Amino acid sequence: MLTLAFDPDALRRIRQERGMTQRDLAEALGVTVPTVCRYETHVSTPSMDVIDLMAQALGVDFFDLTNRPVSRELVSA
Repeated sequence: MLTLAFDPDALRRIRQERGMTQRDLAEALGVTVPTVCRYETHVSTPSMDVIDLMAQALGVDFFDLTNRPVSRELVSA
């Protein structure tokens, strides 16, 4: 069975690499800045749907925001 877990450190790193502020990401997700802050500081865990929205907003793959690398073969299965 495939188990994925959200990686808050990856979220912060990727957001910063993209030059986005927490406010930018919050607006893209339709959440508050404190919510994004809680995601990045391990206080709160977003749902898989929200992780998917984050990936879209950041222009990365869903799996870039998780702690488990997954091959493309498993994704398309």
